[in-house]
Amino acid sequence: TFSKDDKKEPPLVYDDSAFMFFALTCMCIVAIPSTYFYVKALLFGVEEGAPRKSKDGHPLKVCTSATAQKHNITSRKRQRQFGLETVIKGLLLVGLWLLIAYTWESVREGAINVKGFDPFDILDVATDADDGQIKKAYRRMSKKYHPDLNPNDPQAEATFIRIAKAYAALTDDVAKANYEKYGNPDGPVQMKLAIGLPSFLMSDEHQIYIIIVFYTMLLFVIPVLAISYYQHHKQFASNGLYMETLRYLGSNINDKSPTFGMQKGPELLACSAESRYLTDLHPGEEQEIARLEKEVTQHKRMDPRIEQAFPIARQNHRVLLAHLQRVPIKSAVLERERDVLLTNSVRITTSMVEIASMHEWFACAVSFLDFRRSLVQALDMKSSPLMQVPHFTPEIAQQVPEKEIEAFLKSDAAIDKKRPGLSKMSDDQLMDIRAFADHASLVDMQVKADTEGESEIAETDVVTITVTLTRKNLKEGEAMGPVHAPHFAQPKFEEWWVYLTDRRDQVAMYFEKITSLERVVEAKLRLQMGRGQVGKMMFRVHAICDSYVGFDKYVDVDFMVLSEEKAGRQTVIHKEDQELDMHPTLFQSFLGLGPEEDSSDDEADPKPKTLGKKAAESSSDDSDDSSDDDSEESDDDDDDEEEEEEEESKGKKKSKK
Repeated sequence: TFSKDDKKEPPLVYDDSAFMFFALTCMCIVAIPSTYFYVKALLFGVEEGAPRKSKDGHPLKVCTSATAQKHNITSRKRQRQFGLETVIKGLLLVGLWLLIAYTWESVREGAINVKGFDPFDILDVATDADDGQIKKAYRRMSKKYHPDLNPNDPQAEATFIRIAKAYAALTDDVAKANYEKYGNPDGPVQMKLAIGLPSFLMSDEHQIYIIIVFYTMLLFVIPVLAISYYQHHKQFASNGLYMETLRYLGSNINDKSPTFGMQKGPELLACSAESRYLTDLHPGEEQEIARLEKEVTQHKRMDPRIEQAFPIARQNHRVLLAHLQRVPIKSAVLERERDVLLTNSVRITTSMVEIASMHEWFACAVSFLDFRRSLVQALDMKSSPLMQVPHFTPEIAQQVPEKEIEAFLKSDAAIDKKRPGLSKMSDDQLMDIRAFADHASLVDMQVKADTEGESEIAETDVVTITVTLTRKNLKEGEAMGPVHAPHFAQPKFEEWWVYLTDRRDQVAMYFEKITSLERVVEAKLRLQMGRGQVGKMMFRVHAICDSYVGFDKYVDVDFMVLSEEKAGRQTVIHKEDQELDMHPTLFQSFLGLGPEEDSSDDEADPKPKTLGKKAAESSSDDSDDSSDDDSEESDDDDDDEEEEEEEESKGKKKSKK
């Protein structure tokens, strides 16, 4: 349309047929699966809860206690949801199916279809029309769609070309024969496909609007969306936390106290950016917050300046302390805020542990893991580990002779009313305790240290310490399900943090996180031995559970490191490496040199000149009489002086001339 050339290519036959088929396909791709999931959710509900299988396809072993079932941790509960969102989705689906029906009906009835070449239909004459009727229809339609009478109308020009071809197919003998044989007056031609876009894009009267929309999208909408996306996502780190949270944690975490995580953890979590941005301050709940302040015990008081600057942090801090000390919250609003805090605590506490581990603060990292599993099990600093057992109270925990939970679970005494502390338990409560004991993951830990491919460990070797954990409560082919945590806000799967420490100073040298739920899991810690570091090495490997208190394990690892001479290590040059020296390098290939040729060597070590007869004799005499070195040096000096005098005399003669 904007071309100024007189000669233009004939426009393609362009209509809405391809666009209609394309639009119909796209709408069906969206409508069919959306309708399936919508109807499935209405009839059967939405499944919620933990998954049923591990990543390796093994079924998860779940806790069958009533406390776990009550909080929908292990059961997959189906809930039918009816609300405004469901109604809006239904109306949108109904409208989409009505649009699909209209499009399909239009295509089916032929209102908009793919155009074929029918000369009688194009000229609008009957199939038994004579030559006069055909010529009359041709003159009438060619005058109507002539390009000179319809400037800047590509559709009219395309129709005019079709009219001319239709007239030729009915009057010209060659064109008529081609049409009868090939269905086209031009003879056999390749099939042409139309573009799946609406025809109004080719209309001259719409071009200015299309250009405005195109440049608006290109120069304004897309850059604004890209900048907004970047501005939003630059606030987050790769682990999904706010950069502000990581900077705050990095500047406040230290190893001044072995219980730093338990004492300072609630404040760090309450002041994180996630806790401040994702929760709301509720002034109307001030009375409930004041009640919580009186009932909870603050082992380390929150900084008053933070409480004044961020009232939301003060509210979150009190809610977290109430959760840890199992103080009931009587406000439904604060309970929702507590669930938000606990949900975000998994990622935030992971960053706390990683920051402490990066600084090699083993005690600090363990204290943050203590804080994390205290959040999962709702335990305070001074709470007994037996409080993780269903239906246990502080009074019952004091009556039980085993003070550690592992000893309680390993005890040969049956879990019945005859056992001390369980006499007042009902049968259902005893069944819950047995279910917990069967589900709790007591592990067997094995550690092996070696150098891959070597029978002994020598200096400068990379020592691989392989840690294998076997969950004794699982059978072959089973995987570990969610932990028993009825006080936590969501299903929690256990993780094991493996640390390699020096037995003397307890420094976290290496660490690895195990997230696999399989029965047998493995972690490999690689330690680089230094040169001269020989003798007996004493390390300790710790396996710390992040979901249960009292299930941790450690194993001492001792091994001898020999010197390279005693270990018999020799530098072995493989045959393949020797063969590489026989091939020219890339630089030598570029210069056309062989593997043993080098221009720099030629310049540095030029070939010696051929010696004369006398020089050869003198050199042979010198080699034979090696004992007379001093006399030879003096003779050489005399020869040098004679040569200098001869050169001076020659120079004088030249100057005289």
